[in-house]
Amino acid sequence: MSHSPSDFLFISILYMPFLHDWINNQIYNPMAIFQAMGAIATVITLIIIGYQLRANRWQEFDSSFFKLLDLHYNIVSRMAGGREIFSNAVLDLNRNFNYEVYSTIQDEYGGSRPVNEKVVSELGQAYNLLQKEYYNRYYRNYDTELNHYFRNFYHILKYIDKSKIISQKKKFFYSKILRAQLSQNELHVIMFNGMHSKYGYPKAYKLYRKYDITDNLNSDAINPLIYWDLYLGLTDVVDNQQL
Repeated sequence: MSHSPSDFLFISILYMPFLHDWINNQIYNPMAIFQAMGAIATVITLIIIGYQLRANRWQEFDSSFFKLLDLHYNIVSRMAGGREIFSNAVLDLNRNFNYEVYSTIQDEYGGSRPVNEKVVSELGQAYNLLQKEYYNRYYRNYDTELNHYFRNFYHILKYIDKSKIISQKKKFFYSKILRAQLSQNELHVIMFNGMHSKYGYPKAYKLYRKYDITDNLNSDAINPLIYWDLYLGLTDVVDNQQL
């Protein structure tokens, strides 16, 4: 079991009174004085070692984090079309989730086209449509490229969140570095992915909210805007849907 520098410091303070009394009792014994000095030197050495161990663990975390960040960058760069895939995805999201189809009619080519559409304007309606049509209307066209992207992004956030080496303040520091790598379009698709029960909800969604991943997202670009409201209040909406 590892100990923090504060543990060693606590031990040192705890034993100092006993050491002081012992030195007073042995004041005329040179050998005892040398032994006491040796004990003090040992305590100081343990404190230094504790600091070094903690510094080494932090350096290992830091190094691993930036390796994961490099991997994230490589995943994006290897995508067909690079970051353009995110702009295409946003167009599809905005086009395909602003209406609900109640019925269809057959067209002259043997296919079907929607009729009796209703604009999505309520949270429950938006939630149900997203859960029902997310794959068919949108994700099936991007699954091959984006699946690895979302999994790796979640893994980086989870790595930050589960760390016992860094403080909560440092966790927010590293999550901000991660967030700074994301374009507006990436934030847009991350938000939608986090709301679907099969993909990002609840595990990824909770980390997105905890570390304010979508803090820089321009919500005015979301069409319809009801999905931004859904994202902010998703937990309550899910609870209401399950009643």
